[in-house]
Amino acid sequence: MVSAGQRLLGGYDTYLLFFEAAQAGRLLLINLLVAVPFFFGALAIGLILVRHVERIGSLYFANLLGSGLGGVVAVILLGFFAPERLPALVALFALAAAFLLVRYREKAHRLAAWCTPLTIAVFLLVPPSLKLSEYKDLQGALNLPGAKIVARRDSPYGQVHLVTGAALRHAPGLSLAYPGQVAQQDAVFSNGNWFGAVPSSPAGGELSPLDFTTSALPYTLKGAGNVLVLHSGSGEEALRALARGADRVVAVEPHRAVLALLDDHYTDGLSGPWKERLERVTLEPRTWLATDTDRYDLIVLPTVGVFGGAVGLGALLEQHIYTREAFAEIWNHLETDGLFSVTAWIDYPARSPLRLAATLAEMLEAEGLEKPRAHIAAVRSWGTLTFCVKRSPFSREETAIVRDFSRRMLFDPALLPELRPEERQRYNLLQDPRLLDDLERLFGPDREELYP
Repeated sequence: MVSAGQRLLGGYDTYLLFFEAAQAGRLLLINLLVAVPFFFGALAIGLILVRHVERIGSLYFANLLGSGLGGVVAVILLGFFAPERLPALVALFALAAAFLLVRYREKAHRLAAWCTPLTIAVFLLVPPSLKLSEYKDLQGALNLPGAKIVARRDSPYGQVHLVTGAALRHAPGLSLAYPGQVAQQDAVFSNGNWFGAVPSSPAGGELSPLDFTTSALPYTLKGAGNVLVLHSGSGEEALRALARGADRVVAVEPHRAVLALLDDHYTDGLSGPWKERLERVTLEPRTWLATDTDRYDLIVLPTVGVFGGAVGLGALLEQHIYTREAFAEIWNHLETDGLFSVTAWIDYPARSPLRLAATLAEMLEAEGLEKPRAHIAAVRSWGTLTFCVKRSPFSREETAIVRDFSRRMLFDPALLPELRPEERQRYNLLQDPRLLDDLERLFGPDREELYP
């Protein structure tokens, strides 16, 4: 059934549903196929409740208790077995229940008692392979010349893959002024989705491509100090902070399977000479913020959105670290002169940068600041936009640093105290300049006019 479902899903394309009649047929077959186990499971429960109606209360309690325990057992099994073996493992529970409840008097009963365990054993020993969706980031990476999976780890946090290949490069929104070559980096994927590039310790004096991205702005503004990296991912941002001379870096990443995989396969990077200045925390960032009492000179958040934008399905994902309440907690963890930074991919039409800017504007206003606009600076490249939110107002010297950084990197200031209109599109022209106009309006008195 698993193999049949994957074959059907392999030929089903949601985006073609309204253009090809065959897609509707495949969707119907998929729903009928997955309905089979639910039908027979519900049928067994229904027959028991009807047969023993006088005990329906205790039986229903047992049913709910078993369902709850099943969820706990499923999480435990994910920590020890590959996903492709789980259907057969779950079938063992049903088989055990059958041996306890059914009296095998008939010849057909005895035949089923032998055939069922043998069938389960076959699927345990030779599980069906899982077909990767062509729309997953992992499949796109594997389509590159020479790319291959070199490691895999299964866990309740998701299935993690480590991919290597000569064509894999990572430099988000790289400045056109970068003079070097982007080195090959291995990549980590979680459940087929991009998770991060594997960091490596830079050689002395070597230029890092990340120093030529908009996300380097906070390190230009702030010197060495205490740095907090939320959702640190594969550790690239934490390593950058360490390489920039941070006194202490706290990297918060809840995905334990990724950290374990990186520790198993790499001896440099975050497992190398930086250990004495690095503290790794395996908690959700909001949990860490609620319990941590330290203050930081710089707090770095993960990048919002994806390269080129998405079709809007990202709006369905829960992103608790980008809420107004989360930004307020981050604000309260800053030193008097500290700042926090978050980068967004520029999508068209603009969504991610504007949602982020609106949330930041509402947070600053809720903090009771007289001039919220004086506490934020933002620069953009051809593909990314980085916001820096400072607890104290930006000084003239810091404003000059942002302008100099933009000039050297061929970036454009998007938000800055006393920003002149001609500065906003000097190096990277936008086909639709409404993004810049809307950013200005979001920090003005008529912000809510932009809200739907």
